[in-house]
Amino acid sequence: MDEVADEMQKAKPKLTPQEQIAFLKSKGVTFERTSEIDAMKYLSGESCLFAAYTYRTLFPKRIGGAHNGEYANLDFQDLVDLERLDRSSEQRFFPLHWMWSILRRRRCSTR
Repeated sequence: MDEVADEMQKAKPKLTPQEQIAFLKSKGVTFERTSEIDAMKYLSGESCLFAAYTYRTLFPKRIGGAHNGEYANLDFQDLVDLERLDRSSEQRFFPLHWMWSILRRRRCSTR
């Protein structure tokens, strides 16, 4: 029981949409193509920060200078577009993946 309590204390607190926007800005994410208000709506309704933020690794980081380590040319709308594309393709191809899994299991069980 103490291990569970220890893990809960180590867990990062959930950020509010306003805090998520501040976090993203601190990492160099801009809000030029999506307003901060629309981003807050997106983060509080359609998605969560970490689902969209996973795609940040596709973008280069600045090296050196005042903005060292921040993402270069990364707008929040880029993250939204990539997440929506991923979610859409996942929904579109899930039936195919599911049928392939069944066929593969049947094939393995007949050998």
